[in-house]
Amino acid sequence: MRASKAAGKPDAKLAVRARKIARALIAEYPDARCMLDHQDAFQLLVATILAAQCTDERVNKVTPTLFRRFPTAASMARAGLVALEDLIRSTGFFHNKAKSIKGASEALAKNFPGGFLPAWRIFSRCRALEGRQQTSFSVNVLENRRLLWTPISGVSLSVSA
Repeated sequence: MRASKAAGKPDAKLAVRARKIARALIAEYPDARCMLDHQDAFQLLVATILAAQCTDERVNKVTPTLFRRFPTAASMARAGLVALEDLIRSTGFFHNKAKSIKGASEALAKNFPGGFLPAWRIFSRCRALEGRQQTSFSVNVLENRRLLWTPISGVSLSVSA
């Protein structure tokens, strides 16, 4: 969502539209569930990046080892690309996926260093993410829509705003 430069608040029309769309999706698909295994919003973001041109089954085989080694956005941001590539190689396109995961992790570690953020600030800050990462982040917030506070590896995000 765009934030007003003057007030630092979200564009009211966009906020209303986003809530309306989210409510309609929840009403239409109340039992919808993401097939990517995840424990928190950060894991879902990474799994969504890995899912490009890959089966959910393959992603679900790779992520447990990946998250044991790098459990947080900060630890993944510090990871070497070769280490990430080795862990995700079987998902295909591993060079680009490793760069995307590392970039998203760096952006999250930088932009969400701790505390709670209202949903409109999440979306305004998610512009720091690039392309597929931004889409993945949006899917992530919608997937975790039923939670008042959604943890991203030590960072909690309000999805109720």
